[in-house]
Amino acid sequence: DGSVSSHLAVDLGCGTGLAAAQLRGRCLGRLIGCDLSGRMIREARKKLGVFDELEACDCVAFLQRRVESSSADLIIAADVLLYFRDLTDLFTSVARALQPGGLFVFSTELALNDECGGIPPEGRGWVERSSERIAHSEEYLRIVIEATEGLVLRSIEVTNIRNEARKPIRGHLCVVSKNVRMLE
Repeated sequence: DGSVSSHLAVDLGCGTGLAAAQLRGRCLGRLIGCDLSGRMIREARKKLGVFDELEACDCVAFLQRRVESSSADLIIAADVLLYFRDLTDLFTSVARALQPGGLFVFSTELALNDECGGIPPEGRGWVERSSERIAHSEEYLRIVIEATEGLVLRSIEVTNIRNEARKPIRGHLCVVSKNVRMLE
């Protein structure tokens, strides 16, 4: 039927609602979002008919407080993880919130493993850029996903995730699912 969500879609770091506005027509259930900035939430509220609920809140806190366990069939984080260093708490909260077979779709800025000093425990797996944004290595993403009970990496693609000063910024576009078998 062309839908991407039939129950509950969550837009983490929704900003002004640009991604949600594109998704709304393909979300048959509820669409909720959060952003740290109250100003962004006020702008998102102006997009009438897009969100069913919005809150100015941290992504992890929002998932833990506002999203019931195993209730979301889609969680998106478009251009948001560049504000996170360690992704462990976020991915644990996503795994709790997703229903079996649910999808977590997110983007990150691309970092090379050498830039990060390697992966944990020797290195961090991420690097802070001069823009004050965080870039993650593919190796780090794979380790955190694998270490999060219930999550399975479905795809990871290197692509242009946005333009900055008219130059493309390279990053990862990832699709992760909640493993149905681990829950049986």
